[in-house]
Amino acid sequence: MLQVRGAVSGALIAALISALASPKLFADEPETFWAFQTLSSPQAPTVHGQHRTAVDAFVLAKLEEKQLELAPEADRRTILRRAHLDLIGLPPTPTETEAFLADASADAYERLIDRLLASPHFGERWGRHWLDVAGYVLDRKERWKYRDYVINSFNADKPYDRFLMEQIAGDELVDWRVQDTLTPEARELLTATGLLRSASDNTGNVMTDIPSYRYGILFDTLEILGTGVLGLTLQCARCHTHKYDPIPQTDFYRLIALFTPAYNPEKWLRNGDRVLPEEIDGLYDIGPPPKTHLMRRGDITRPGREVQAGFLRALSASPEEALAPAVNPEARGETSGRRLSFAQWLTRPNTPVAGLVARVAVNRIWHHLFGRGVVSTPGNLGRSGAPPTHPELLDYLGSELVRGDWRLKPTIKLVMMSSVYRQASVLPPRSSGSHDPFLIDPENTLLWRMPLRRVDSEVIRDSILAVSGKLDRTMGGKAIPLKNLPDGGTVIETKDLPTPTSHWRRSIYLAAQRAGGTPQPNVTLLSVFNHPISNTNCTKRRNSAVVLQSLTMLNDGFVLDQAGFFAERLINEVELDSEKRIERAFQLVLARPPTVYEAEWSRQFVDEQRQAYRNAKADAANRKALAALCHVLFNLNNFLYAE
Repeated sequence: MLQVRGAVSGALIAALISALASPKLFADEPETFWAFQTLSSPQAPTVHGQHRTAVDAFVLAKLEEKQLELAPEADRRTILRRAHLDLIGLPPTPTETEAFLADASADAYERLIDRLLASPHFGERWGRHWLDVAGYVLDRKERWKYRDYVINSFNADKPYDRFLMEQIAGDELVDWRVQDTLTPEARELLTATGLLRSASDNTGNVMTDIPSYRYGILFDTLEILGTGVLGLTLQCARCHTHKYDPIPQTDFYRLIALFTPAYNPEKWLRNGDRVLPEEIDGLYDIGPPPKTHLMRRGDITRPGREVQAGFLRALSASPEEALAPAVNPEARGETSGRRLSFAQWLTRPNTPVAGLVARVAVNRIWHHLFGRGVVSTPGNLGRSGAPPTHPELLDYLGSELVRGDWRLKPTIKLVMMSSVYRQASVLPPRSSGSHDPFLIDPENTLLWRMPLRRVDSEVIRDSILAVSGKLDRTMGGKAIPLKNLPDGGTVIETKDLPTPTSHWRRSIYLAAQRAGGTPQPNVTLLSVFNHPISNTNCTKRRNSAVVLQSLTMLNDGFVLDQAGFFAERLINEVELDSEKRIERAFQLVLARPPTVYEAEWSRQFVDEQRQAYRNAKADAANRKALAALCHVLFNLNNFLYAE
């Protein structure tokens, strides 16, 4: 072993240890790491391939470096279904399909996108994306109000910077304490702060109201904001300076200090005692800001030095700007204004942090439209996350978002109008001598074709209901309760529902559960298709293909019942003609007629099933045979995937 003696050598060791523990280790990193730079507005590169938008140019530039090109454009039926599933989470009806196919105008596709973006179902589909990020679990009586706030905000295309500000500091934007009856504005702003009530709160009684649970809520809240808004793993700096990103432990507790006036671990309001007018489940300051201490090694029983409320130094222009002001003059009412200062810091123009927030937002849009973000780890744009495949594209989209007043719908439309989005997911036969993209880029990271994507769990259930004709499109209101069965399954509780069809509402309105603070599975159909069970939040859903999914689609009572309703719909809508009913069934399920092979197979299958039910009356045998075909169609990969 190397022996080191002498005061000089000892000083060198001490200096090395100090350097390794010091935030100065990362002093130069914000200057060089792409995600921590101020947002640029890059020019679209010059490319040779056919392109419609700047988005295409950025993608084609990477493809042409590898002598690749975009796939041909998908057929209109495929594009129509893809857009419907992506924007509203429901398949197109035969009437919508016929209208789109009959529209030969040059702007037919653009008007389709505009119509879907204006649909009230857009908020249900894209609001669900945000609820994943927020870690939303409807485990308290009035939590559904926050869900409706999110849906309404997406439908109204509320600017993203305002959307964040309301959720982080809505209670500090209005003096609600002096209002005898809440104004609509105050009600909305207080409801918005439900984002900060997403963390599991087990402090509902004296047995569970303990310091570790109290601080756990603070730590989980910061994790939700870190991965969801900043795209950073802030929680890694709780016990020590972040090993990869320029986030010293001091910065972690400075951020914690922004929230301690509302979540004061020393003067705690238990879950159930934190009451806002009209039973709104939101957040508000409960007294003067308490002192916040750095916790040695993250241990709440070992408080260290006091820290001042502030922001991330690496994303601030100076050490002074990284500190929250003692008083925010824009805050209203009896509040510290700290969270408002934080919200304003996040989206302050022409700052590194605003650039990071914008990149996270547009990367999430790309993730939901292509199944994988420009950065494939949407909750981590830091050094330990995946590198961006097209960093200039990410900056371009981020700058377009900011230039468009932070409105998400125009950015979504910009991406969907591109040739990249409209290309086919299956390539035509390759000519001899051409470059094989499967060998050059087997993971399709450069997007030489549209990725084939399994649709989300809610889209599967909601599409089944839409196709069967039973979907209840009522929006908003209290959640539909669930119940657990002795066999381990979870189904909808049908007792005491407000209407006879409430159990057929969209999946976003189903309740979720926590048992002892632990999230529980949703209805079985959603659970097996990777519906998130969030301990904190979910920035990227898992996407598995397992046998349990097939078994559920074959045997689940809900799927079997809806197949029967689907058959009844076909019988009521189509005259007694087997071929026409088969064609109508395919149009409803896949937005296209069957191929010659599919039509022949379907006729044979219905005949075989009718023969199997020959002991029943003719009408019953026909209905059961048709229901069997409908059940098969629900199990097609073409139904479960977006091409």
